[in-house]
Amino acid sequence: MTCPECGHQQKESRQAISTICRGCNAGYEIKEGAAVSKKFNRVHFSPKANHTLDKTSANQTEVEFKNPHRFPFHGKAQSPATPISLLQKYLHRTPEKRAVVCIECNKEHSASSNAQSSHCPSCGSYVSLRDYEIKENWHLRIQTRGNVHIHKKGSVQGIIIQCHNLTVEGIFHGSAQCSGFIIFQHSAKILGRLSCQQLTVPKGCVLESQHPITTHDALIEGELISAIIATGTVTIEKKAVVIGDVTAANIVIQPGAKQQGMITINQVPR
Repeated sequence: MTCPECGHQQKESRQAISTICRGCNAGYEIKEGAAVSKKFNRVHFSPKANHTLDKTSANQTEVEFKNPHRFPFHGKAQSPATPISLLQKYLHRTPEKRAVVCIECNKEHSASSNAQSSHCPSCGSYVSLRDYEIKENWHLRIQTRGNVHIHKKGSVQGIIIQCHNLTVEGIFHGSAQCSGFIIFQHSAKILGRLSCQQLTVPKGCVLESQHPITTHDALIEGELISAIIATGTVTIEKKAVVIGDVTAANIVIQPGAKQQGMITINQVPR
């Protein structure tokens, strides 16, 4: 088929009713197998972003679309920014960090709050971040920087617990080294040693320890039968009883509290 405008020859389907010349890019109708010199209005796509309508001639109309990314074969138009959904924000959110104290060298570093383990950047030791929920008899040593919860039916005897936070509601007879807090909801007699950042003895609980308890801060609301060494503040609430020597940087004794033993105000090395 020969273009009546520029004479370019090209092949077209027998069923075609119109065509576009590949030489001059003009559009023509096809009648009886030949191109008729009758141009039809053709829409041209432009990669510009503005929506305008410009009539260049009576027989040609050029439309510029706002979304040129729908026609990638006309220029290199960039796609507009797609709004981020709440699900995408949740999946791509920055994970929260938590402080982890190495069990071997006691150096503090950070790890993701969802992590199950970590490596100390100072000594390279492996640090487990597993949590323990003890609801039965337990006789294995626990070494983690996760949290340990001894439930009412749980029993831990004769072992050492190294963890972050320790909550005791059941039976505990052993030693504990915690980088966080220790809270006793059940009376206990400790044969080993206790060390933590925050010690809490609530009302109705009797805590007895053969060795001095080392902590940063202590809140005594029940009864404590032990010496205590704190680098921070020891608070003895109303109707609380402390039988033992107390050494701390600050001591707060509420009216009605009882304390038997020596009281030493000293900046104890942490």
